[in-house]
Amino acid sequence: MRRWTLQRRLLATMLALGVLVAVVVAAAAWALAGVRNTQRQVIDHYFDAITTSNEQFLALVDTETAVRGYALTGDPATLEPLEGARAVLGSGGGDRLRSLLAGDEEALAALERAGEAASAWYSGWAEPTLAAVEAGGSAAVAPGEIERGKELFDALRAEYRVYLDILQERRAAAVQDLHRQTTWLFAAVIAVAVIGLVAVAVLWLLLSRWVTRPLAELAAETRTVRAGAL
Repeated sequence: MRRWTLQRRLLATMLALGVLVAVVVAAAAWALAGVRNTQRQVIDHYFDAITTSNEQFLALVDTETAVRGYALTGDPATLEPLEGARAVLGSGGGDRLRSLLAGDEEALAALERAGEAASAWYSGWAEPTLAAVEAGGSAAVAPGEIERGKELFDALRAEYRVYLDILQERRAAAVQDLHRQTTWLFAAVIAVAVIGLVAVAVLWLLLSRWVTRPLAELAAETRTVRAGAL
């Protein structure tokens, strides 16, 4: 079997090291892409969903406080927070949330249930209460009716809590994924650096063995022959 020439050995070595480095670099690039995607989920996706949901719920709380205060006192001044709350609730937050949660059926179902509870409270109690107080003052709303409104809002609060818990669980899972993927990325970067150093060391050793040392021996023999030691 013919021995490989120096050129073929060098070419094979360079090719093997190049493939190894390319594989590690590709793994690092894959890890980086995963980190960036999960980072977007944590920072943009779930953070935005949780922030928007909290704003919507706080607007509902302001609305409930304003309507209940109006029902108890009949004072129009208690309705001042209502306009700001309506602005938040009418800002398209629900559509944005459905867009952010697209594909997550459990979260969407929880959001839908919370929306239905909000509609049941607002349409079934808040709107009729506002109309009744406007027409007949605070005496037009019986204490039992105010208690019914509180029960409806408690049901809304419970549904919204379930929905927010699901979002928090999703975000916590994404944070764990981000931590794991960041660890993999760090390991891949270290591997690239180590393999690069190993590749340089291997090339240096092989060049020394296949090129530098034979040339040095040939030069020594040539000097011996030139000195007359045939």
